[in-house]
Amino acid sequence: MMNPIYRFFVNGVQMTPNYNTNVTKDYELERGQRFYREKLSGKFTFQGRDYHFLNAQPFETDFIFVCEISYDNGQTWSNYSNGIFHKTDCTWNSDNQTCIVQPEPRDQYNDVLAGIEMEYDLVRLNIPLNRLNLLKRPLIQIYSSGDSSITNYTGGTWWEQDCDSVNIRTELEDIYKFGFTDYIVEMEVLAYDAFNNAIDGIYSGHISIDIENYGYVFNRFSGSLTSLENPTYRIDYSLAAYPHTSPPSIAYTIELRRNSDNAIMYALTSSDFNKTMFDYYSKSVPGVSMSGFAYISVRPWGIFSRYLLDVSFNETLLTTYSYPRNDLVGNNLNYRYVMPVGHYVGMTNQENSISPTRWGIRTDGKYYTRPNLALQTFPIARSQWGITSIWFNMNFGPGNVIYDEGRIQFALRDNYMVSDVIKVLLQQFAPTIQHEATPEYSEFFYSNSNPLSGQNFRLLITQKSNILHSNYDMPAQRAPTTLQSVMNMLRDCYQCYWYIDNNKFKIEHISWFKRGGSYTGDGPTIDVTSMTNVRNSKKWSYATNEWTFDKMEIPDRLEFNWMDEASNPFVGFPIEILSRYAMPGKIEKINLSQFTTDVDFMLASPQSINQDGFGLFSASWTTKDNITGWWLPIVQRQIDGTLVNMQNGYLSWILLHESYWKYNLPASRVRINDYDTIAYGVDRKKKHNISLPAITDPDPMQLVITELGIGQCDKYSINLHSRNNKATIKYDTE
Repeated sequence: MMNPIYRFFVNGVQMTPNYNTNVTKDYELERGQRFYREKLSGKFTFQGRDYHFLNAQPFETDFIFVCEISYDNGQTWSNYSNGIFHKTDCTWNSDNQTCIVQPEPRDQYNDVLAGIEMEYDLVRLNIPLNRLNLLKRPLIQIYSSGDSSITNYTGGTWWEQDCDSVNIRTELEDIYKFGFTDYIVEMEVLAYDAFNNAIDGIYSGHISIDIENYGYVFNRFSGSLTSLENPTYRIDYSLAAYPHTSPPSIAYTIELRRNSDNAIMYALTSSDFNKTMFDYYSKSVPGVSMSGFAYISVRPWGIFSRYLLDVSFNETLLTTYSYPRNDLVGNNLNYRYVMPVGHYVGMTNQENSISPTRWGIRTDGKYYTRPNLALQTFPIARSQWGITSIWFNMNFGPGNVIYDEGRIQFALRDNYMVSDVIKVLLQQFAPTIQHEATPEYSEFFYSNSNPLSGQNFRLLITQKSNILHSNYDMPAQRAPTTLQSVMNMLRDCYQCYWYIDNNKFKIEHISWFKRGGSYTGDGPTIDVTSMTNVRNSKKWSYATNEWTFDKMEIPDRLEFNWMDEASNPFVGFPIEILSRYAMPGKIEKINLSQFTTDVDFMLASPQSINQDGFGLFSASWTTKDNITGWWLPIVQRQIDGTLVNMQNGYLSWILLHESYWKYNLPASRVRINDYDTIAYGVDRKKKHNISLPAITDPDPMQLVITELGIGQCDKYSINLHSRNNKATIKYDTE
């Protein structure tokens, strides 16, 4: 095949510009994107008649530059490249009557790139609205008397939030409608003088409560305290309160016993210490063959809990009250009722680790650990921990009856499909570019089964104030955003990128691009190893096997954040890069600055959520509770040793990382969701330059086979005169 020839037009007028033999047509990845743009790289000089035509046009003229190509010596022509320039882009010379310019690309991306950062109010764009069904699940709140934070639990997810400090039991029960559910004690024993210091240690345990409303005894507490590090001994503890005596009195008995024979080694009674219940000194027990004194420090925790609900009960054991107007955790507009919980829910743990854990460091320099039990346990009163940590044990807590009967279904009315948002925003500034919710436009989002995870979902958004006030009468009046914000969200959540094909705005996952346009296998390839240089009869890949690496600033970890606070499963874990070439201490932050996904947290803690921005939902079309429509699925996963049931769980970081983030990480050895694993794909930083003939332009999306393996085009630069293609190919770093 002979080399092609070219002809040029400006605004439909054929012209004959001069250009050097080094002018190239370049295909190059757009910065930060996965699509290629083409442009002519080099300057064109218009002279004589061409100069006068251009100079005579109005100053505001858009000059549309068209290059056509012919492969049959001018018998037929086809479009080869399009550009645009303005008078301000040119170098003008009236003496020589020349106009020199390098046109900018003009393609189907121009209008989209020009408008992608323009802000529009979705409320004013008449986007179709969708109803979204979800559950308002009861919320359990656990509080330790006197603490400045409270623990919230629903569906296996939990979080802490600030609150007013209240240490008066009657206020907690009568005003805030908590139930007094547990009493936990930690005692530190230190022996002095000739006393046997084998008893030294921390003793802690759960104390049972018997409440008697008759006679003289009001409350009776009793239980045994044990020590993980000193199992030879235990402390038996009892307390009886006599509020009806004059004056009221409290009777204590603290007995330190040897487990082997149940012998009392030391004992304290009411007469041996003050009545503050904190620090005491006492004398030795008569009849025990040892002398000296022991110092005992007592730390008690009174644990209170309650349900927040949106339904009321009026039964013997299930009585609800109106939500307190001035609650210790602020006004909650989404729950109308509270119900005291009267079950034991607390447990203690003295187990520890010498290695750092997420639970923090103890006063002795060791680290707290979660109880080593197959239970659903969550920390409570963390600011009050000593050597002993305190945990909420859901297995011993309220049953499923309240949890099932206390949940209600409700519908968010004013939700936009993300596909409709994209479509309508494009109509505002790029009306020739189309987008529809069909697999042609995105196999990833619009197939019945996601090609990577198998999930079947659609994305919806609503202005956050609509869910923060779930009983609203009037929907949000403003919902400003940009197409760039929406596409950044799809990139940061799903690793998905957009491109335009034949004026169709399409979106696919990074793995689709890395496979040359396929999810099921590598797409079409260009095999350089099979191409022969006719001048020397050698393969074009011969003697080209030299490569370098892009300067790498590989982060040590990737940290992810929603716009607002969220519960632990939605917060997830950072992705840690376990590679020697990662830069220690370098952190890459991925912040979704306009979106929040933890529905239960938003419903339970609206005062902690910014009113601006959007709630983002991953919904499925299904029938539930005899209602067919878009529902938020509840996704079950085990995280950090606990089984959680996450509403809108497909948009938790633990699910997103597990399903979509393992295909293009900086290194193969990584830590995801707090466990070591191997990435499915590695970012391509290995760079290889090669030359090959290009009578016709190659498709830059196609994969390239060379002696170094299978790579992908980073840039093609095709010389218009020689048709030599200087290609930069990228391969997986490792």
